[in-house]
Amino acid sequence: MVTVEEVRKAQRAEGPATIMAIGTATPSNCVDQSAYPDFYFRITNSEHMTELKEKFKRMREVDDQEALHALDRGNSKRKSKNVRVHGTIN
Repeated sequence: MVTVEEVRKAQRAEGPATIMAIGTATPSNCVDQSAYPDFYFRITNSEHMTELKEKFKRMREVDDQEALHALDRGNSKRKSKNVRVHGTIN
C-alpha cells in the first residue's frame, strides 16, 4: 500500500525551481489611449459623429491611463456598435 508521504514525494519536484523567462510584452490588441477615440469611432462606423468624438477625446485627456486593451477578438472591421474594453474610461 502507498503511504501519504510517498504520494507527496511523487507530486513534488526535487531541487531548485527554474524561471524560464521574465519579460514584458505588448499585446496585439493594445491601443494607445491618445489614438483610442479615432480607433473606436472607426471600428464602430461612427466617424461622422464629430462632436461626440471631440467629447470622447476630452474625456480621455482627464484620464491618466496610458493604454487601453480593446478586446475585439481579431475582427476590427466588424459591424457591431460595441467595443469591449479592459480597464476603465472615466
